[in-house]
Amino acid sequence: MPKCQNFDTGTYKGIEPSPKGLGLCARGENIGHRIKGLDGNIWEVKATKTGTKRWVKITSDKSKKKSAKKKSAKKKSAKKKSAKKKSAKKKSAKKKSVKNKSTKKKSAKKKSAKKKSAKNKSAKKKSAKNKSDKKKSAKKKSVKKKSVKKKSVKKNKKSTLLQQIKSNPWMKDILKKKANNEKISDYDKDLFNMMQNQPLPPGGMTKLLKKYKK
Repeated sequence: MPKCQNFDTGTYKGIEPSPKGLGLCARGENIGHRIKGLDGNIWEVKATKTGTKRWVKITSDKSKKKSAKKKSAKKKSAKKKSAKKKSAKKKSAKKKSVKNKSTKKKSAKKKSAKKKSAKNKSAKKKSAKNKSDKKKSAKKKSVKKKSVKKKSVKKNKKSTLLQQIKSNPWMKDILKKKANNEKISDYDKDLFNMMQNQPLPPGGMTKLLKKYKK
């Protein structure tokens, strides 16, 4: 291998891209010395941590600018991607929020509807109970009236059935039901039997029932 031109103990191959390829060893030059290398780039002598001299390629301002531009472009691209991701996340979050609000509103409406339905049912039950209680009280009053009427019928044995019907409208109701084969309660049956024992008009009970038949 040929010896370096500037350093007797140094050798070179001639294919090195640095000035060494031209026969100039770094050890034969001062630190900071710059010179064009075999590859056409500028090289500078620098010392390593151990103090050994080495050829180091000097990057041009243009290459630095290009590198800086590339880095800036990469940063911008990364920022745009990050901004897009954030925007997409925000949109997704908004959609989820809208959906959640919509589902909450629907569930609230359902709950409200259920409550209203429950209230209506409760009101209907109360109304039905009130009606039932009213009917029962009305029946009780009617039964009392009927018992009073029975007593009055017993007292006024001489009064005919037609006379009693005029003063007791409930008798008409029983006769109408009986004449039209409608269902009557056991209590009404007893009253009807009692009516048959009263002084009947000419033609008897059959003629009287025909009168009330629809």
